[in-house]
Amino acid sequence: MYTPKVVAFGLALVCLCALGGCAHASHASKGTGSALVLPSGFRADVYARRLRQPTALAYGPDGRLYMTELDGPEGAGTGRVVSVDRFGKQRVLLQHLYRPTGLVWRARKLYIVAGRDVLVTSFGSTGHLLHPKEVVHNLLFNDRSEGQIDLLPNGRLLLESSGSVRTPHSGQLLTLLPGGKPETLATGLENAYAHAVDPASGRIFTSDIEQDSVDHKAPPEKINLVRAGADYGWPRCYGSRLPARNRDGTARICARTEPPVVTFPAHTTPAGLTFYQRSDFPPVYRDVLYVALWNGDPGRVMRITLRSRYGRLKGTATQFIGGLKNPIDLLPDDHAGLLVLDYGADVLYRVHRP
Repeated sequence: MYTPKVVAFGLALVCLCALGGCAHASHASKGTGSALVLPSGFRADVYARRLRQPTALAYGPDGRLYMTELDGPEGAGTGRVVSVDRFGKQRVLLQHLYRPTGLVWRARKLYIVAGRDVLVTSFGSTGHLLHPKEVVHNLLFNDRSEGQIDLLPNGRLLLESSGSVRTPHSGQLLTLLPGGKPETLATGLENAYAHAVDPASGRIFTSDIEQDSVDHKAPPEKINLVRAGADYGWPRCYGSRLPARNRDGTARICARTEPPVVTFPAHTTPAGLTFYQRSDFPPVYRDVLYVALWNGDPGRVMRITLRSRYGRLKGTATQFIGGLKNPIDLLPDDHAGLLVLDYGADVLYRVHRP
């Protein structure tokens, strides 16, 4: 069994470097995201810069912001977890993680997706982050990554088993109650990389990044409303219930699958999802779903307005932020504004209303 190679550091470590930050009275200004394209009345400030291939964000029970980073080639085993303070300064908490792509706190325990495994750690009585333990080992996957991990209102963890046509029973959305085994929530998802829960309704949304060729063409990317027990079509269906003839898909089979809420062009890679509720954003920009398109040519963040039509939830996408490189995660700031993590630029932005 794989044993995670991790170096734990105490919180008292001297920070590695001072990174940029801004936009709230408690931030130290290090510049603005002036190259970004924003709606009138919005501003982007650099919260932290010179990151090391960042992949995901999460707030902890202590109010700190935590981040996973690859810090090297995707499979090099050089990943790490850092904390980032309100001035953008980092402290390294864990090192030598294999491909960390997601993290979430449940009470006072930190869960990390690292390659095909889920790890858990916590702070000890001396304030040190303890050596993590393996919670789930060798999830089925598609040779890339298992994406992010989130916490549901019922206390369960939400994660994926990414899909490969060579691996039966892969391509699932899973829930996990600590101490138990992963349980299937939904199937037919090639790469349900990112997830979000609507705070108002409790509805769960997930992205689906489709990588394989379908009938000699690239399929669109999808955002789905998650229904327990539903089949979202992969590998025999793609897009909005279209049959994949090269995978034995038929119109009859696909008619029984769940259609997406919204689709995006092939290869745009929806890597981050979040809802924003706070009143500092104008009404049209709150209570909507935000999607980070890693490969939006250039990368961008989209605003998805959700409407019920003929008994189905449908979304309309409008650009919110343009000019990014590879946005990979989104998180409401704990004061005001939206945090936007740009993997390609190694920068964390805070988009807000000044």
